[in-house]
Amino acid sequence: MINVMIADDDTKLSLSCYSFLNKHKDIKVVHCTTDGRSTLYYYKKIQPDVLLLDLNLPIINGVDIINKLCKEKRERNKCNIIVISGNKNLRSQLLNTSKIYRIIPKPFEFKDLLKVIKEVPKYNKLSQKKLRELLLDLKFNMRSIGTKYLIDMINIVYNNSDMLYNLKDIYCKLGKKYNIPPERIQWSVRSSIETMNRSIDVNYIRNIFPFYQKDEKITTNFFINLVIEYFSN
Repeated sequence: MINVMIADDDTKLSLSCYSFLNKHKDIKVVHCTTDGRSTLYYYKKIQPDVLLLDLNLPIINGVDIINKLCKEKRERNKCNIIVISGNKNLRSQLLNTSKIYRIIPKPFEFKDLLKVIKEVPKYNKLSQKKLRELLLDLKFNMRSIGTKYLIDMINIVYNNSDMLYNLKDIYCKLGKKYNIPPERIQWSVRSSIETMNRSIDVNYIRNIFPFYQKDEKITTNFFINLVIEYFSN
């Protein structure tokens, strides 16, 4: 069962989401809120698996809610927020993105929202805390957008190993997710990995990945494979 909380001051849309989602036996809407203060209170009290969050909430907006949650040790490693905002200006202010699984601009199809909700628990199957700790050890900048895309790629391959040999498909998938060109995803990820290559001695990498015995430059494909092997052993 996936416990979902809805935070939106559009009560008509919130009620429609509630009615649609509760028709599915594997999903339960546990609470609905219409302002930021009550959203933070009930989110911390209930601890839902997924938060559907409109950014344009009164009292405390969605951007501030995300920033507050990202500062909390228990929350910052959970990627479980689906932003369902129509406010492009607020979306552009999203600097903390570690808790955001997907941004779905309004208006949207409920069937598309349902599909995304079902993906969230699977995405978090791999311990996001341990993954982030590993990347920190490798001197990745956790605020970098390239690191965020790389985390997405690792999670995708972790749940479907065949995707490791179809990186172009992953770039396209993430391009659709973030509504940007796939080439931008590819460039950002490659830039993050190249920074690691320049910053870390090869012996340090071998200490973390004992099965890495080569001196060759670590590519995106090779790095993801190393990480998957690391968590599989």
